[in-house]
Order: sequence, then C-alpha cells, then structure tokens
Amino acid sequence: MTRSIVLVALFASTASADRRERPMQLEVGFNTRHFAAAHAAEDVAFRSTEEPDPSLDSGTAVTGSVRFTGRTRYNTFLGVEAETGYLVGIDHSNLGGLYGLFGMRHDLGRLRIAAEIAAGRRWIRYAVAKEFDDSVIMVEPRVRGDLWLTPKLTLGGAVGATIGDRSVWMAGLYLGLHDFEFDR
Repeated sequence: MTRSIVLVALFASTASADRRERPMQLEVGFNTRHFAAAHAAEDVAFRSTEEPDPSLDSGTAVTGSVRFTGRTRYNTFLGVEAETGYLVGIDHSNLGGLYGLFGMRHDLGRLRIAAEIAAGRRWIRYAVAKEFDDSVIMVEPRVRGDLWLTPKLTLGGAVGATIGDRSVWMAGLYLGLHDFEFDR
C-alpha cells in the first residue's frame, strides 16, 4: 500500500514539472554509514588483560544504493531509494533500507546542489541465524552536489545525519543517469 502511494505521488508529480526538462533521474552508488553499535553478542562475556578497542563501540556499514527521482514544481523533487550492504568486520551481517525522498535543488552552471530529506525504514542483521536485530524508522536530512560529466551523466556526493541520533551519519558517491540533456 505504502509503495503504491509513493509511486503514484512520484508519477503524478511529473505532470506538473517544467516541460523544458523531462524530470526523471536514476542514480547508482555506494554509501558508508557510521553508527553506535548494538553489540551482536550482548549475552557473551569475555575477559582480556588488554584495553578494549574503542572502535568496537561503533559500527560502520558499506552499502550499495539505487535512487529514482522525479522533478516537481519549483526545483523540488520526489523519489525513492533502496540500499543494501554489510557491517564492516561482522561476518554474515547485512543492512538494508527503503526510503522516500523529498528535496530542493538549484543549478549553478555544471554544478547542481540539493538539500533533501530521506525517511523510511532501516534493517540491520548481525548474523544469518538471527531475525533482524534492529529495525528503525528514520528521518535523515542530507545535502548533495552533482557535477555534469556528459550531457546525460553526473557524478555526485551526499552527506547526512539521522535525526534523533547524532552518532548515525552517512556519506556517499553516485553516478546519475538523466533522461534529459544538460544544455546550460
């Protein structure tokens, strides 16, 4: 049901888009996420004579990401994003997320800058034999920039942080394929 509403809103928004620019964009890239780790084995005790590694108190994930956005009025856009990946240093772990996107963008010659909000659900599994250890609804403001490499291809980057948990942040690089040509 939710997916249907997002798709209807995305395609309905294209009816009001500026006719000079067909409004669709596909981006493929990768993200790195940093967050406070929920320890996968909280019920396991161990002893050591060495100081604990401070990096064990945080987690890093590497994910692949696919985004599809459509332009709406006043340089705004709507879209959807999916990401999947793994937690660094934790065998058989995975992370996945599905997000809805809303943002505003502005063109500065060959550079496009944007501010957006990603909202949706993120799942983290620490081991294959377990159900999802962590599933959260999240809202993540981001800033991004894209540089036109060819008339239909952009290279971009984004950074953001999850609202309500300052320890969760992300950074990503993307290649964007546009169904309209850069002609500015």
